[in-house]
Amino acid sequence: MIRSFFANILQSRNQREALGAAPVIRRVNELESAMDSETLESLRGRTAAWQSELRGISDPGKLRKTLDRILPEAFAVVKRGARLLAGSPQTVCGRPETWNFVHYDSQLHAGLAMHRGSIAEMATGEGKSLAASLPVYLNALTGRGVHLVTVNEYLARRDADAIGFLLRALGLSVGCIAQEQSPAERRAQYNSDVTYGTSAEFGFDYLRDNGIAVRREQKVQRGHWFAVIDEADSVLIDEARTPLIITMPAGEAPNHYTELGGAIKTLLRAQTDFLNRIAEQASRQAGEEDSAALGDSLFLLKLGAPAHRVLLRLLE
Repeated sequence: MIRSFFANILQSRNQREALGAAPVIRRVNELESAMDSETLESLRGRTAAWQSELRGISDPGKLRKTLDRILPEAFAVVKRGARLLAGSPQTVCGRPETWNFVHYDSQLHAGLAMHRGSIAEMATGEGKSLAASLPVYLNALTGRGVHLVTVNEYLARRDADAIGFLLRALGLSVGCIAQEQSPAERRAQYNSDVTYGTSAEFGFDYLRDNGIAVRREQKVQRGHWFAVIDEADSVLIDEARTPLIITMPAGEAPNHYTELGGAIKTLLRAQTDFLNRIAEQASRQAGEEDSAALGDSLFLLKLGAPAHRVLLRLLE
């Protein structure tokens, strides 16, 4: 008994989290087992009902609490959907395949960890993409968009087809960002409930939206609510060492100098004239005796005109 007591105290954080996740995973499996009579159509009905409820909640804190409340049932819906799709033909990157996946407990545990903002370490072939479908589905119900970040475009296309097959069957829309897409095409992909893409494409679109676009309709992204990063060590460490830089031909860039140069010159001249007039009036009204009392104030006023003339020369 004493050994058990100390073992509980000295448990690692991962062990404590695993113990804390066990009741949730047990509840997910119980709910999924009780869905024997459910069809894909009825599961899509659950999706629509949750979407209607969650999209009416504007407070982020309340929204997250609601997501945590419905998490076991939402995960169960995804698992039941995967089971109902077993044996169904699908097309992945142009190749015919057959859906044959159902979530194991390890994948339920990983999905729970990802939803809570933790890193889930899984071995190759253990089903990271399928595990990600759980938090992706849950958070996509909010209508605020979910980004699934991958390390290369092939993986983005593959998962958008493979896991997208399950998500679409449950009533969600799925998009994928590709390098050759036009701004209008990208905007349509970002308007999907779930958007797959590489870290570089997401990053460049963010930079273009916040550095080049001058009107709202020129932007492609619609906001940032929840993201799952595949191969987090590669994306957040290896690739993060290379900064994202965007450039474009000078002729395409808005020429703010040409647009605003004239107005700035007019404003500077008006300010220079104003400062000169104030300085002259102050000198006349103060007289010789009081001019000394004005001291630094009058001196600063007289400095204004030369400073403005320098700026005007720079604008010539």
